[in-house]
Amino acid sequence: IRVLSVSSLPISTPTKRQNTRSAMATSKSSVFSKIVIAFISSLTALTLLFLVFLILGEERERRLWTLAPSTLSLYTTPLNCLHGPGPHIINCGHCGACSNPSDISSYKKTAATLTATMTRCAILGLLHPHNHHAATLHCLLSATSLTPDCANCWVANAACSSRKCLATCLKHRVLPALPSLTPWGDERLDPCHACDERFCGPEFVDCAGANRRRVGIVSDIERDEGTEICRRVDWDYIMEVDREGDQSEEDAGEAGSAAVDVAGDNEL
Repeated sequence: IRVLSVSSLPISTPTKRQNTRSAMATSKSSVFSKIVIAFISSLTALTLLFLVFLILGEERERRLWTLAPSTLSLYTTPLNCLHGPGPHIINCGHCGACSNPSDISSYKKTAATLTATMTRCAILGLLHPHNHHAATLHCLLSATSLTPDCANCWVANAACSSRKCLATCLKHRVLPALPSLTPWGDERLDPCHACDERFCGPEFVDCAGANRRRVGIVSDIERDEGTEICRRVDWDYIMEVDREGDQSEEDAGEAGSAAVDVAGDNEL
């Protein structure tokens, strides 16, 4: 019987190719891990920078806001915008692109929704960076019965807010729980609305003439009804003219249909 010692048995050892494959797999795994870690680190850093931008940006806008004048004089003015025979008061203050019975009636119909509609259209407009104004305007005209000239004033106001209140509005719309360095002085208004009021309100009123406060409408934004809501507007006249306008449009539509029918009969 031949006895073989253990040391004389052949021992399987990893080949050079196997060692290379194992090293490559380990290297790939290591590279992938490093990429994941780098990505997470970059994302964390960008998130922190974004939060810092919102907090410091809001503080900068708030400080500038404290230096801007109040807009109360826009609503305590003795001026009146007059319309039609009589004439009739349709809004406090000067006249503008929205100073007409049609737009003022639209304000009344959308008193509880117009702010949200404008915000939604402004956000949708951001998806068209090369044609932001036109896209926002199209959205607003589709969602309301505002005239194009009046709607243009609203879109311009949204653009003003995005320039002068960007950090404040982003922070309070996207991350409302994020703390502020200093509280805003206006407790009635959301900081985004407060910022827009002082920085963009005068420009908007100059364009529109009639906004909701100047026609006596209490909207979805809290205001001081004793000093900011106009009580001099002749709403009976506004609603009567608006109804006449609606009836005229219906009559024009019916007349157009009749003309087409008669022309068709003649052709027959």
